[in-house]
Amino acid sequence: MATIEYGRARSLAAIPMMAGGRLIGVFSVYRTRVHPFNDRALELAQAFADQAAIAIENARQFAAMEARLKQAAATREILEAISGASDDEGPVFDAILRNAAQLCSSPMARLELADQDRKTFHCAAAWGEEMRSFKVGEVMTLDHPNDLPTAIREGVVRHIHDLSKTELYLSGDPTRVRMVEDEGYRTYLIVPLIAKGVSIGGIVLSRREVAPFSDEDIVLLETFAAQAVIAIDNARQFRNLRHRLDRAKATREILDAISSASDDGTPVFDAILGNARKLCDAPFAALVLGEATDAYQTMIAHHGAVQSTEDIYSEGRVPMDTEKSFAAQAIVSGRPVHLPNMMDTDQYRAGVPNVVELCDLQGIRTNLFVPLIKDGEGIGCFIIFRHEVQPFNEEQIALVETFAAQAVIVLENVRQFKELRDRLDRETTTREILGLLARAREDEQPVFDAILDNATRLCGAPNASLILGRRGDKAQVMIANRGATTDETRG
Repeated sequence: MATIEYGRARSLAAIPMMAGGRLIGVFSVYRTRVHPFNDRALELAQAFADQAAIAIENARQFAAMEARLKQAAATREILEAISGASDDEGPVFDAILRNAAQLCSSPMARLELADQDRKTFHCAAAWGEEMRSFKVGEVMTLDHPNDLPTAIREGVVRHIHDLSKTELYLSGDPTRVRMVEDEGYRTYLIVPLIAKGVSIGGIVLSRREVAPFSDEDIVLLETFAAQAVIAIDNARQFRNLRHRLDRAKATREILDAISSASDDGTPVFDAILGNARKLCDAPFAALVLGEATDAYQTMIAHHGAVQSTEDIYSEGRVPMDTEKSFAAQAIVSGRPVHLPNMMDTDQYRAGVPNVVELCDLQGIRTNLFVPLIKDGEGIGCFIIFRHEVQPFNEEQIALVETFAAQAVIVLENVRQFKELRDRLDRETTTREILGLLARAREDEQPVFDAILDNATRLCGAPNASLILGRRGDKAQVMIANRGATTDETRG
């Protein structure tokens, strides 16, 4: 736009340019000599001023319409992404950030999310020019005085026209210095993501020159922030629904296994451990049995291949020692033991062999031990772990506690079934022998044979013998035998 110098003007006419009843500019004509404009010239100037105002207003309206169309297209794209998303907000975030950056003339855009405990936040998605210093996924503390954590923490819009003029930069704050000197940021805009009155993150637009965003940009970004919250909530609800369906399916599968189990709980334990692994995102799950008064724990079932863990529990080598065994702690205390990082424990630092082997050889980090409780006492323990430091959440711990209760039911059902079967076997044996006794007259051998057959079967013995002899006899006489006969029994 040319700069007009009025210093040489002698005769000047300034005509207001009006649009919609408001002044939008001035149309000026002047002469370098004293020569006043007549009415005809003023009318002509007014006509030109009106035409210029119309042209300017038309251009403004066209630009506004074009902007509205672009915003509408962006909204449609984002809504389509939301409707097509299930448990993955990624495509929605990409659509939001791309449209926000393009419509607000920003070369880069980021979406930051606060973690569940609201102590940290991280960059969940980025679009545009690659960040030079910060990385997607980088975790930072939420209590920092910087504008981004402040905007997330307090749920307020932060618009910094020039980061290099801020007190944080001038005082040498490391994060602000990274933003200005490493990234080259100058103008910075943060709009919080508000869900149910609580800020859960923010959308960030950056420019590498001093160029403040307009009020329209801020309003538009607030709209995109609201859409991001919808996407996050939809994904959360979808994941919750999927998890509920998965848990319901797991419960049906386990109950079906329980109803069909008799004297063998293995199929049920396999179903329980498999579902525990799946629903808790764990590569390995195991069930060990042992009580506080036992010397050792015994692994009776596992799901997932970890040879070292199987070796540790082979032949009952894990003592019921609460100083060295986390499973023993859970069994004796009757409460879950949750280790966010097993390397950050006194047992690992003290060099307890089992713990060191699991951490160093198998790379196990996060571990959960949930006791099996019967009549208020621990009788065993579920073990699940992860190779990365990723603590189990409260919902997952509660789920494993439910599985532990189901395992107790299985163990009790199997015990009761075996007891019932043993009683029936004994009763059947008694009837059989009594029947033989009633029929026996001169030959007792069928009775002896029946007694020994049932004795070996019911007692799980490989052999049995019936030997007669009285005090004063020179020798004993074997009158019946089942199984291998040794020289000793013959003697």
